Amino acid sequence: MLRKIIKSLSLSLLVILLAVTLIYFWNISVIEVEDRALNKPNGVSIMKTHDSEIVYVETNNNSDTTVIIIGGLMSWSGVWERTVLSMNKSTKYNYIILDLPPFGFSSVASSGDYSRTSQAMRIQSFIKSYRDKNSNVQNIILVSHSYGAWPSSLLVSSYNNEELINKFVVIDGVFNLNKSYEGSDNLFLNNNLIRDIAVGVLLHSNYAAKAMLKKTAFD
Repeated sequence: MLRKIIKSLSLSLLVILLAVTLIYFWNISVIEVEDRALNKPNGVSIMKTHDSEIVYVETNNNSDTTVIIIGGLMSWSGVWERTVLSMNKSTKYNYIILDLPPFGFSSVASSGDYSRTSQAMRIQSFIKSYRDKNSNVQNIILVSHSYGAWPSSLLVSSYNNEELINKFVVIDGVFNLNKSYEGSDNLFLNNNLIRDIAVGVLLHSNYAAKAMLKKTAFD
């Protein structure tokens, strides 16, 4: 009797795992299949960097100081538009909101490398290109939120960027993403396969992500 129960449970878990895996790969196959340049929102611009095309939204007040906003995980420029609209009442600064690759309408790196160092280099490359095209801008204030603080903090603390970035602001920053979970009693965190599939289904799915973010990022 016990063997039958164990066998039935094992079979059920296998079926569930297979179904979740199929949903995950199906979802990957249907997202981001349209041309970015043709489907990007109105009013956005594209900056070519050393390995990416970064989409950004700019509010230009002809100021000598520009605030550059780096959003968090899955964030894109549209999430911060109302924030910039509120801050822009004084027109004291210029504002730029980045779609940090691979989020938003920015390009997906062919290398698939989104490590802290690679993301920091992309932000650095963007700022350098922006400064080259806007010689009147003397000061850069880098504002980073959540996941965006992880590469931004590396950029600010490294690469001799004292003249590139003048001020650095962190909002609810997420750091130490390389922390190991070894030794944890949490089965979910210890199992790479289960964790990766769950993240793929919940975070790579347009429907699931929108449901989770509905109260904070969507009307």
